[in-house]
Amino acid sequence: MSDDVILKTIQGWKWFAYVPLEAQQWLAAQATVRQIPKGQLIYSPGDPVQHVFGVISGAFRIYFTSPRGDELIMEEVVAGGWFSHYTPDVGAKHVLHCKCQQTASVVAVPHSTLEAFAERWPKYYKGLYAEFTARAVAVFARLELLSLHNLDVRMAVYLLRMARLRGRAEA
Repeated sequence: MSDDVILKTIQGWKWFAYVPLEAQQWLAAQATVRQIPKGQLIYSPGDPVQHVFGVISGAFRIYFTSPRGDELIMEEVVAGGWFSHYTPDVGAKHVLHCKCQQTASVVAVPHSTLEAFAERWPKYYKGLYAEFTARAVAVFARLELLSLHNLDVRMAVYLLRMARLRGRAEA
């Protein structure tokens, strides 16, 4: 993959809408492209945050596992999306599981690079805050769906979400 693919992936992420091109180019120079096979577990609760990933192709499932082993899917991330979501902090750890659902190509940005980026371009935090608040609405909607609606409604919403995430616009 070329450096242009890395830069375009970075430019497509809301976190970096607030920083100049120079900063985006600096970040792209620090990032790498990785291939991730279907079925690979990316992280589990308690794992240290080592990278943030921008999805070029493929799909990832971010989920919570109950003590009984039941899974609650919090998000599916496809091309154009970014994960992991965390609060930038020393010793940051994951609180959810993430698994590759379809063989994927990702832009991998080391956590230490994001920390250096945040010091050089403090407006990064403005983007991070906007991203977090945008996600909060989706999380609360998911909790409402699971707690207030019957299985038929939940399945319909899940199927519509899958069609939107994985379908083709022209179809």
